[in-house]
Amino acid sequence: MFRFCTIALISALSISLSTGFVSAQEIADAKAGKPLSHVQDAANAPENSALQMVAEIAGAMPTGITVSHDGRLFLSFPRWGEPVDSTVVELKDSKIVPYPDAEINKLNETDPANCFVSVQSVVADSANHLWVLDSGNLKMGKNFPKGPKLVEIDLASNKIIKKIVFPADVALPTTYLNDIRIDPNRGDGMAYITDSASEGEAGIIVVDLGTQESWRRLSGEPSVMADTKFVPTVEGQSLMQREEGKEPKPLAVGADSIALSPDGQTLYWRPLASHHLYSISTSLLVDRTAEVEQVSDGAKDLGDLGFASDGMCFDKDGTLYLTNYEQHAIMRGDPTQSPVKFDKFVDDPRLIWPDTLSFSEAGELYMTVNQIDRQPPFHEGKDLRQPPYAVLKIATK
Repeated sequence: MFRFCTIALISALSISLSTGFVSAQEIADAKAGKPLSHVQDAANAPENSALQMVAEIAGAMPTGITVSHDGRLFLSFPRWGEPVDSTVVELKDSKIVPYPDAEINKLNETDPANCFVSVQSVVADSANHLWVLDSGNLKMGKNFPKGPKLVEIDLASNKIIKKIVFPADVALPTTYLNDIRIDPNRGDGMAYITDSASEGEAGIIVVDLGTQESWRRLSGEPSVMADTKFVPTVEGQSLMQREEGKEPKPLAVGADSIALSPDGQTLYWRPLASHHLYSISTSLLVDRTAEVEQVSDGAKDLGDLGFASDGMCFDKDGTLYLTNYEQHAIMRGDPTQSPVKFDKFVDDPRLIWPDTLSFSEAGELYMTVNQIDRQPPFHEGKDLRQPPYAVLKIATK
Protein backbone atom coordinates (compact mmCIF):
# COMPACT_ATOMS: atom_id res chain seq x y z
CA MET A 1 0.00 0.00 0.00
CA PHE A 2 1.30 3.41 -0.93
CA ARG A 3 1.63 5.41 2.30
CA PHE A 4 3.92 8.28 1.32
CA CYS A 5 1.57 11.09 2.24
CA THR A 6 -2.01 12.19 2.40
CA ILE A 7 -3.38 14.70 -0.03
CA ALA A 8 -6.46 16.86 -0.36
CA LEU A 9 -7.43 18.23 -3.74
CA ILE A 10 -9.15 21.58 -3.46
CA SER A 11 -11.46 23.17 -5.98
CA ALA A 12 -10.48 26.53 -7.43
CA LEU A 13 -10.65 29.23 -4.77
CA SER A 14 -11.27 32.94 -5.06
CA ILE A 15 -8.97 34.49 -2.48
CA SER A 16 -7.48 37.94 -1.78
CA LEU A 17 -3.96 39.22 -1.68
CA SER A 18 -2.29 39.85 1.65
CA THR A 19 1.24 40.52 2.73
CA GLY A 20 1.10 39.04 6.25
CA PHE A 21 4.28 37.50 7.65
CA VAL A 22 5.18 35.37 10.60
CA SER A 23 6.96 37.53 13.15
CA ALA A 24 10.29 36.79 14.76
CA GLN A 25 8.45 36.53 18.08
CA GLU A 26 6.11 33.88 16.66
CA ILE A 27 9.11 31.86 15.48
CA ALA A 28 10.71 32.20 18.91
CA ASP A 29 7.44 31.04 20.49
CA ALA A 30 7.33 28.10 18.07
CA LYS A 31 10.74 26.97 19.24
CA ALA A 32 9.24 26.84 22.72
CA GLY A 33 6.39 24.68 21.45
CA LYS A 34 3.72 27.23 20.53
CA PRO A 35 2.23 26.58 17.05
CA LEU A 36 2.84 29.12 14.32
CA SER A 37 -0.20 31.04 13.17
CA HIS A 38 0.63 30.95 9.45
CA VAL A 39 0.14 27.64 7.66
CA GLN A 40 -0.54 26.93 4.03
CA ASP A 41 -3.97 25.33 4.07
CA ALA A 42 -7.05 26.75 2.39
CA ALA A 43 -8.47 27.93 5.72
CA ASN A 44 -5.72 30.55 5.83
CA ALA A 45 -6.39 31.86 2.33
CA PRO A 46 -7.01 35.62 2.22
CA GLU A 47 -9.98 36.88 0.26
CA ASN A 48 -9.83 37.66 -3.48
CA SER A 49 -6.38 36.22 -4.20
CA ALA A 50 -5.79 35.04 -7.73
CA LEU A 51 -3.85 32.06 -6.35
CA GLN A 52 -5.79 28.80 -6.40
CA MET A 53 -5.07 25.81 -4.21
CA VAL A 54 -4.48 22.68 -6.30
CA ALA A 55 -3.39 20.28 -3.57
CA GLU A 56 -2.51 20.18 0.11
CA ILE A 57 0.15 17.62 1.00
CA ALA A 58 0.75 16.23 4.47
CA GLY A 59 3.91 14.17 4.95
CA ALA A 60 7.25 14.82 3.30
CA MET A 61 7.65 18.11 1.47
CA PRO A 62 7.72 18.42 -2.33
CA THR A 63 10.29 20.44 -4.25
CA GLY A 64 9.93 19.92 -8.01
CA ILE A 65 6.78 20.30 -10.09
CA THR A 66 6.06 20.08 -13.81
CA VAL A 67 2.95 20.06 -15.98
CA SER A 68 2.99 18.13 -19.25
CA HIS A 69 1.44 19.40 -22.47
CA ASP A 70 -1.64 17.27 -21.89
CA GLY A 71 -2.08 18.52 -18.34
CA ARG A 72 -0.51 15.73 -16.29
CA LEU A 73 1.11 16.97 -13.08
CA PHE A 74 4.27 15.47 -11.58
CA LEU A 75 6.04 16.19 -8.29
CA SER A 76 9.39 15.26 -6.77
CA PHE A 77 10.13 14.58 -3.12
CA PRO A 78 13.88 14.45 -2.39
CA ARG A 79 15.10 12.19 0.39
CA TRP A 80 16.34 14.88 2.75
CA GLY A 81 15.73 12.91 5.94
CA GLU A 82 11.98 12.38 6.17
CA PRO A 83 10.47 9.02 5.18
CA VAL A 84 9.88 9.10 1.41
CA ASP A 85 8.42 6.01 -0.24
CA SER A 86 8.39 7.52 -3.74
CA THR A 87 10.63 10.39 -4.82
CA VAL A 88 8.75 10.90 -8.15
CA VAL A 89 4.97 10.87 -8.24
CA GLU A 90 2.06 11.82 -10.45
CA LEU A 91 -0.94 13.66 -9.09
CA LYS A 92 -3.70 11.59 -10.65
CA ASP A 93 -7.43 11.30 -10.00
CA SER A 94 -7.11 12.98 -6.60
CA LYS A 95 -4.31 10.62 -5.58
CA ILE A 96 -0.54 10.59 -5.46
CA VAL A 97 0.83 7.70 -7.52
CA PRO A 98 4.49 6.55 -7.74
CA TYR A 99 5.88 7.32 -11.18
CA PRO A 100 6.62 5.57 -13.47
CA ASP A 101 6.12 2.79 -10.92
CA ALA A 102 6.76 1.95 -7.29
CA GLU A 103 9.69 -0.37 -7.98
CA ILE A 104 12.12 2.20 -9.38
CA ASN A 105 11.21 4.54 -6.52
CA LYS A 106 12.40 2.00 -3.95
CA LEU A 107 15.77 3.09 -2.60
CA ASN A 108 18.46 0.48 -3.34
CA GLU A 109 21.77 1.66 -1.94
CA THR A 110 23.57 -1.33 -3.47
CA ASP A 111 22.39 -0.42 -6.99
CA PRO A 112 21.90 3.37 -7.08
CA ALA A 113 22.26 3.53 -10.87
CA ASN A 114 19.03 1.61 -11.32
CA CYS A 115 16.73 3.28 -8.82
CA PHE A 116 15.62 6.80 -8.03
CA VAL A 117 17.83 7.77 -5.09
CA SER A 118 16.61 11.30 -4.38
CA VAL A 119 14.97 13.31 -7.14
CA GLN A 120 15.24 17.07 -6.84
CA SER A 121 13.68 18.14 -10.13
CA VAL A 122 11.27 16.89 -12.81
CA VAL A 123 10.66 18.64 -16.15
CA ALA A 124 8.24 17.72 -18.95
CA ASP A 125 9.42 18.77 -22.42
CA SER A 126 7.68 19.66 -25.68
CA ALA A 127 8.11 16.10 -26.98
CA ASN A 128 5.92 14.77 -24.16
CA HIS A 129 8.85 13.27 -22.29
CA LEU A 130 9.56 13.63 -18.57
CA TRP A 131 13.13 14.31 -17.48
CA VAL A 132 13.98 13.17 -13.96
CA LEU A 133 17.05 14.72 -12.28
CA ASP A 134 18.33 12.42 -9.55
CA SER A 135 20.81 14.07 -7.17
CA GLY A 136 22.08 10.59 -6.28
CA ASN A 137 22.59 11.22 -2.56
CA LEU A 138 20.69 11.15 0.71
CA LYS A 139 20.21 14.16 2.99
CA MET A 140 22.34 16.25 0.58
CA GLY A 141 25.33 14.14 1.59
CA LYS A 142 27.95 12.21 -0.33
CA ASN A 143 26.92 11.04 -3.79
CA PHE A 144 26.49 7.33 -4.36
CA PRO A 145 28.71 5.95 -7.12
CA LYS A 146 26.59 6.13 -10.31
CA GLY A 147 23.81 7.75 -8.29
CA PRO A 148 23.71 11.22 -9.94
CA LYS A 149 21.84 10.79 -13.21
CA LEU A 150 19.31 12.07 -15.69
CA VAL A 151 16.43 9.80 -16.72
CA GLU A 152 14.09 10.29 -19.69
CA ILE A 153 10.57 8.82 -19.59
CA ASP A 154 8.15 8.63 -22.51
CA LEU A 155 4.85 9.92 -21.12
CA ALA A 156 2.85 8.11 -23.79
CA SER A 157 4.10 4.69 -22.74
CA ASN A 158 5.25 5.58 -19.20
CA LYS A 159 8.50 3.75 -19.95
CA ILE A 160 12.09 4.81 -19.30
CA ILE A 161 13.83 5.33 -22.64
CA LYS A 162 17.15 6.87 -21.61
CA LYS A 163 19.38 7.01 -18.56
CA ILE A 164 22.48 9.20 -18.40
CA VAL A 165 24.74 8.51 -15.43
CA PHE A 166 27.15 11.37 -14.81
CA PRO A 167 30.86 10.55 -14.59
CA ALA A 168 32.90 11.47 -11.51
CA ASP A 169 34.54 14.46 -13.23
CA VAL A 170 31.10 15.97 -13.92
CA ALA A 171 29.16 15.04 -10.78
CA LEU A 172 31.90 15.85 -8.28
CA PRO A 173 31.91 14.45 -4.73
CA THR A 174 30.41 17.76 -3.55
CA THR A 175 27.93 18.16 -6.44
CA TYR A 176 24.25 18.64 -5.73
CA LEU A 177 22.18 18.38 -8.93
CA ASN A 178 19.45 20.93 -8.41
CA ASP A 179 17.41 22.07 -11.41
CA ILE A 180 17.32 21.45 -15.15
CA ARG A 181 16.15 22.95 -18.44
CA ILE A 182 15.85 21.09 -21.75
CA ASP A 183 16.45 22.50 -25.24
CA PRO A 184 15.07 19.95 -27.73
CA ASN A 185 15.95 22.10 -30.73
CA ARG A 186 19.75 22.26 -30.49
CA GLY A 187 21.20 19.22 -32.25
CA ASP A 188 19.67 16.08 -30.75
CA GLY A 189 18.80 18.03 -27.63
CA MET A 190 20.76 19.69 -24.83
CA ALA A 191 20.21 19.87 -21.09
CA TYR A 192 21.47 22.52 -18.68
CA ILE A 193 21.70 21.66 -14.98
CA THR A 194 22.62 23.72 -11.92
CA ASP A 195 25.10 22.21 -9.47
CA SER A 196 24.30 24.10 -6.28
CA ALA A 197 27.14 22.63 -4.20
CA SER A 198 27.29 24.21 -0.76
CA GLU A 199 30.81 22.84 -0.32
CA GLY A 200 33.32 22.77 -3.14
CA GLU A 201 32.60 24.13 -6.61
CA ALA A 202 29.12 24.95 -7.82
CA GLY A 203 28.63 25.18 -11.57
CA ILE A 204 26.56 24.55 -14.68
CA ILE A 205 26.48 21.03 -16.16
CA VAL A 206 25.80 20.69 -19.89
CA VAL A 207 24.48 17.43 -21.36
CA ASP A 208 24.35 16.44 -25.03
CA LEU A 209 21.21 14.30 -25.01
CA GLY A 210 22.16 12.67 -28.31
CA THR A 211 25.68 11.50 -27.46
CA GLN A 212 24.94 11.40 -23.70
CA GLU A 213 28.20 13.23 -23.06
CA SER A 214 28.28 15.79 -20.25
CA TRP A 215 30.71 18.48 -19.09
CA ARG A 216 31.02 21.26 -16.52
CA ARG A 217 31.04 24.99 -17.18
CA LEU A 218 31.74 27.96 -14.87
CA SER A 219 32.86 25.55 -12.17
CA GLY A 220 33.70 27.54 -9.05
CA GLU A 221 33.19 30.89 -10.80
CA PRO A 222 31.73 33.77 -8.71
CA SER A 223 28.54 33.79 -10.81
CA VAL A 224 27.56 30.30 -9.65
CA MET A 225 28.83 30.40 -6.08
CA ALA A 226 26.93 31.51 -2.98
CA ASP A 227 27.53 35.06 -1.85
CA THR A 228 29.37 34.43 1.42
CA LYS A 229 28.11 37.72 2.89
CA PHE A 230 24.48 37.17 1.90
CA VAL A 231 21.93 36.74 4.70
CA PRO A 232 18.30 36.69 3.51
CA THR A 233 15.43 37.80 5.72
CA VAL A 234 12.56 35.30 5.69
CA GLU A 235 9.48 35.47 7.92
CA GLY A 236 11.02 38.30 9.88
CA GLN A 237 14.27 36.50 10.72
CA SER A 238 17.76 36.38 9.28
CA LEU A 239 18.00 32.96 7.65
CA MET A 240 21.24 31.26 8.66
CA GLN A 241 22.39 27.76 9.46
CA ARG A 242 22.04 27.51 13.21
CA GLU A 243 23.32 24.71 15.41
CA GLU A 244 22.78 24.86 19.14
CA GLY A 245 25.90 26.11 20.88
CA LYS A 246 27.60 27.21 17.66
CA GLU A 247 27.92 30.45 15.77
CA PRO A 248 25.36 30.83 12.95
CA LYS A 249 26.68 30.31 9.42
CA PRO A 250 25.48 32.03 6.24
CA LEU A 251 23.39 30.12 3.72
CA ALA A 252 25.93 28.51 1.37
CA VAL A 253 23.92 27.21 -1.59
CA GLY A 254 25.21 28.08 -5.07
CA ALA A 255 23.57 28.03 -8.53
CA ASP A 256 20.01 26.89 -8.00
CA SER A 257 17.16 28.31 -10.07
CA ILE A 258 17.59 28.15 -13.84
CA ALA A 259 15.66 29.29 -16.91
CA LEU A 260 16.17 28.97 -20.66
CA SER A 261 14.98 31.74 -22.98
CA PRO A 262 12.20 30.64 -25.38
CA ASP A 263 14.61 30.80 -28.34
CA GLY A 264 17.15 28.64 -26.51
CA GLN A 265 19.91 31.22 -26.95
CA THR A 266 20.36 32.41 -23.37
CA LEU A 267 20.56 30.61 -20.05
CA TYR A 268 19.73 32.41 -16.80
CA TRP A 269 20.47 31.29 -13.25
CA ARG A 270 20.64 32.50 -9.66
CA PRO A 271 22.54 31.16 -6.65
CA LEU A 272 20.11 30.52 -3.80
CA ALA A 273 22.29 32.68 -1.54
CA SER A 274 22.35 35.82 -3.69
CA HIS A 275 20.24 38.71 -4.92
CA HIS A 276 21.90 38.63 -8.33
CA LEU A 277 20.71 37.25 -11.67
CA TYR A 278 23.21 35.92 -14.22
CA SER A 279 23.06 34.92 -17.89
CA ILE A 280 25.23 33.45 -20.62
CA SER A 281 24.91 32.57 -24.30
CA THR A 282 24.17 28.87 -24.61
CA SER A 283 26.52 28.77 -27.61
CA LEU A 284 29.41 29.23 -25.19
CA LEU A 285 28.17 26.47 -22.92
CA VAL A 286 27.80 23.88 -25.68
CA ASP A 287 31.06 24.68 -27.48
CA ARG A 288 33.53 22.08 -26.22
CA THR A 289 36.41 24.04 -27.77
CA ALA A 290 35.67 27.25 -25.84
CA GLU A 291 38.39 28.08 -23.33
CA VAL A 292 37.60 28.37 -19.63
CA GLU A 293 38.40 32.09 -19.67
CA GLN A 294 36.17 32.67 -22.70
CA VAL A 295 33.21 31.03 -20.97
CA SER A 296 33.92 32.87 -17.74
CA ASP A 297 34.03 36.21 -19.57
CA GLY A 298 30.72 35.38 -21.24
CA ALA A 299 28.81 35.15 -17.96
CA LYS A 300 26.91 38.40 -17.38
CA ASP A 301 25.89 39.78 -13.99
CA LEU A 302 22.50 41.37 -14.64
CA GLY A 303 22.51 43.09 -11.28
CA ASP A 304 21.08 43.00 -7.78
CA LEU A 305 17.33 42.35 -8.04
CA GLY A 306 16.62 43.14 -4.40
CA PHE A 307 15.19 39.71 -3.66
CA ALA A 308 16.28 36.06 -3.69
CA SER A 309 14.77 33.13 -5.61
CA ASP A 310 14.54 29.36 -5.46
CA GLY A 311 12.80 28.86 -8.81
CA MET A 312 12.14 30.60 -12.13
CA CYS A 313 10.80 29.92 -15.61
CA PHE A 314 9.82 31.70 -18.82
CA ASP A 315 6.39 31.88 -20.36
CA LYS A 316 6.02 31.49 -24.13
CA ASP A 317 6.27 35.26 -24.67
CA GLY A 318 9.63 35.67 -22.95
CA THR A 319 8.46 37.00 -19.61
CA LEU A 320 10.55 35.58 -16.78
CA TYR A 321 8.78 34.56 -13.57
CA LEU A 322 10.79 34.17 -10.37
CA THR A 323 9.93 33.08 -6.87
CA ASN A 324 10.72 35.58 -4.12
CA TYR A 325 11.20 33.54 -0.96
CA GLU A 326 11.98 36.60 1.17
CA GLN A 327 8.69 38.38 0.51
CA HIS A 328 6.16 35.54 0.01
CA ALA A 329 5.79 36.52 -3.63
CA ILE A 330 6.19 35.74 -7.32
CA MET A 331 7.93 38.35 -9.48
CA ARG A 332 7.98 38.81 -13.25
CA GLY A 333 9.69 40.92 -15.89
CA ASP A 334 11.80 41.07 -19.04
CA PRO A 335 15.43 40.08 -18.32
CA THR A 336 16.61 41.56 -21.63
CA GLN A 337 15.79 45.10 -20.51
CA SER A 338 18.53 47.35 -19.17
CA PRO A 339 18.44 47.87 -16.29
CA VAL A 340 16.69 44.62 -15.44
CA LYS A 341 13.56 45.18 -13.38
CA PHE A 342 11.07 42.70 -11.97
CA ASP A 343 7.68 43.66 -10.58
CA LYS A 344 5.63 41.84 -7.99
CA PHE A 345 3.08 39.65 -9.77
CA VAL A 346 1.40 38.14 -6.71
CA ASP A 347 2.00 37.95 -2.99
CA ASP A 348 0.16 35.81 -0.49
CA PRO A 349 0.95 34.77 3.10
CA ARG A 350 0.64 31.12 2.06
CA LEU A 351 3.75 31.51 -0.11
CA ILE A 352 6.01 30.31 2.70
CA TRP A 353 9.04 29.56 0.56
CA PRO A 354 7.73 29.21 -3.01
CA ASP A 355 10.07 26.72 -4.65
CA THR A 356 9.64 25.44 -8.22
CA LEU A 357 7.56 27.00 -11.03
CA SER A 358 6.03 25.34 -14.10
CA PHE A 359 3.66 26.55 -16.82
CA SER A 360 0.73 24.60 -18.22
CA GLU A 361 -0.21 24.83 -21.88
CA ALA A 362 -3.11 27.07 -20.85
CA GLY A 363 -0.68 29.59 -19.36
CA GLU A 364 -1.37 28.78 -15.72
CA LEU A 365 1.65 29.01 -13.45
CA TYR A 366 1.97 26.11 -11.01
CA MET A 367 4.23 26.15 -7.97
CA THR A 368 5.28 24.12 -4.94
CA VAL A 369 5.41 25.87 -1.57
CA ASN A 370 7.27 23.98 1.13
CA GLN A 371 8.39 26.03 4.16
CA ILE A 372 12.11 25.30 3.63
CA ASP A 373 13.07 28.21 5.91
CA ARG A 374 11.40 26.41 8.83
CA GLN A 375 13.58 23.30 8.55
CA PRO A 376 15.63 22.17 11.58
CA PRO A 377 19.07 23.28 10.25
CA PHE A 378 17.92 26.91 10.43
CA HIS A 379 16.45 26.70 13.95
CA GLU A 380 18.95 24.84 16.15
CA GLY A 381 17.45 21.47 15.30
CA LYS A 382 13.82 22.50 15.82
CA ASP A 383 11.45 21.59 12.98
CA LEU A 384 9.03 24.51 12.66
CA ARG A 385 7.32 23.31 9.49
CA GLN A 386 3.58 22.84 9.68
CA PRO A 387 2.10 20.66 6.94
CA PRO A 388 0.13 20.65 4.77
CA TYR A 389 2.51 21.85 2.07
CA ALA A 390 0.92 23.43 -0.96
CA VAL A 391 0.64 23.10 -4.71
CA LEU A 392 -0.82 26.34 -6.01
CA LYS A 393 -1.57 27.81 -9.43
CA ILE A 394 -2.43 31.19 -10.91
CA ALA A 395 -3.55 32.44 -14.31
CA THR A 396 -0.96 34.77 -15.84
CA LYS A 397 -2.97 36.36 -18.65
